[in-house]
Amino acid sequence: MLNSVANRAYQNYKATTAEIQETMQLLADGKPKLNPTDKSRVNKMNSRIRTLRTANLNVKESLNLLRSADSGIGSIRSVVSKLRGIAQESQSEEISAEERADLQMEYETLYKEIDFILDNTEYDGVKLLDGTFGTKNVVIDSDDSVEIDIDSLTEEALQIGAYTKTLEIGDPEIGQDDGNGGVYAPGDSISIVKTSVDSVENAQDAVERLDFALGKLDDESVKLNSKAQRFEFTTDHLTNMVGMLEESVDTIEDFDEAREMSRLAQAQIRQQSAIAMMVQAQQLSQTIHQLLNQ
Repeated sequence: MLNSVANRAYQNYKATTAEIQETMQLLADGKPKLNPTDKSRVNKMNSRIRTLRTANLNVKESLNLLRSADSGIGSIRSVVSKLRGIAQESQSEEISAEERADLQMEYETLYKEIDFILDNTEYDGVKLLDGTFGTKNVVIDSDDSVEIDIDSLTEEALQIGAYTKTLEIGDPEIGQDDGNGGVYAPGDSISIVKTSVDSVENAQDAVERLDFALGKLDDESVKLNSKAQRFEFTTDHLTNMVGMLEESVDTIEDFDEAREMSRLAQAQIRQQSAIAMMVQAQQLSQTIHQLLNQ
């Protein structure tokens, strides 16, 4: 009888001690004990959160790249606009040779600024506007990606520097003397000299080519801004998705500290009761043993 009581008391002590240790561990971790289904759900959500965060980082970096490129385009456009103003002024036949020389010097000085902008418009060490960027594929999700391509915006590409032109049907040079005893035909290549404003004719040519450059710059800016706008929406969406998934994980892992504290107190009371029962059983056993030995 006594052995049975002592054994039950010992079993209660073991059970309550294990419960106390488990509860104290939960309190230390600040997280509940999840069942296998909830553990699987949380693991999947956390994996998805990591994927979305990586995608969001890629999108944000690409957005910064596009903004850097567009800033450089804006700077080049500002220079080209000023060059056009000088060229337009130089179209006048009323200005003196000295004034035209001054305008040509101003034009050349400002023209060099384009090279500076091209050399210094970069992102993470990659030049963006000098024609070396090519394309970059931005992975948003396993089945979604966006390709970024940035055209060359050098003086040659803008056709305000010296460049080679391949003649097409409708070009005014078609049929003109090619200097080699023949005439130009579609497909022929001709060398175009750099723009200048040292004569009325060259200034008129410069205005026309600078207008082309402004159009190309505007087209490139529109293209990059359309992709930047998409990236802005994408990063907002990804941020919202991460936030909602984190809230779901928090809901599953919601920890009721007050309930666990109450559970701990109750287990400690049961543990103390079990200890008291074991002590009483031992004392009773000793008393009976002493009586039997008298």
